[in-house]
Amino acid sequence: MEVPYELIAFWSISSCSYGYSHASSHLLDDSVFRYLTLPHTHAIHAHAHALRRKLETTAPAPDTILTTDADQIDGTWYLQYTSPSDIGDPNQFPDAWKPVNAAEGDSNIETKAFQESQGAVSAQGIKVETANRVVKQIINAPRARVTNEISLDWGDIVVGGSFRKSETVPYRAVVSFDQADIFVASKFKISFGWLFSIIAATKGGNKENGWLETTFIDEDIRIGRGNKGTLFLLTRDPTAVTP
Repeated sequence: MEVPYELIAFWSISSCSYGYSHASSHLLDDSVFRYLTLPHTHAIHAHAHALRRKLETTAPAPDTILTTDADQIDGTWYLQYTSPSDIGDPNQFPDAWKPVNAAEGDSNIETKAFQESQGAVSAQGIKVETANRVVKQIINAPRARVTNEISLDWGDIVVGGSFRKSETVPYRAVVSFDQADIFVASKFKISFGWLFSIIAATKGGNKENGWLETTFIDEDIRIGRGNKGTLFLLTRDPTAVTP
């Protein structure tokens, strides 16, 4: 008999009181992960929100995650789940994540919510459905560069750019995308990174066009929030969960 998702949620969230390491391990449990990723009722999403926020607030990523502790974030991560950060009435969720200086001042970064973001990723308007796909995010901390790689049936899509630490949110990487390549059957390469230059020209030459916050991180899991309100859950191990 399968355990009801509501009971899994209650057990998972209650376990957070013992510390973030317990919550983190439960987050990677197959049953809990399926509970977090499958479409359910608003109440179910509220429970999922509570578990994630418990991790973010109990053991938030250090302010030095992009500087002296950058080795924690450096390397390859595998996207397991995306969803909107906004899940309902702010009065019902007073501890909900709220971005600070979302436009990054004069960078005027787009903050319009990314619609229908569950199971999809977007970089400066380039949207790709990622359900049942291998999505890698490679962070090269020494070079201050991030690259997203998506494997599709016919080839791969690679989008990347350099980043800097935000002046107002120390765990936020402000990205200037400059690379967009399509590899067809590993034989042909189509580059259209020049699109980012055109977009920058419309913004007075400012090339910064997105940001990603790391709100929780340990040796297995990273939780992130993007400038369009998307929540990302990534793992070091591509087979960490099998929903």
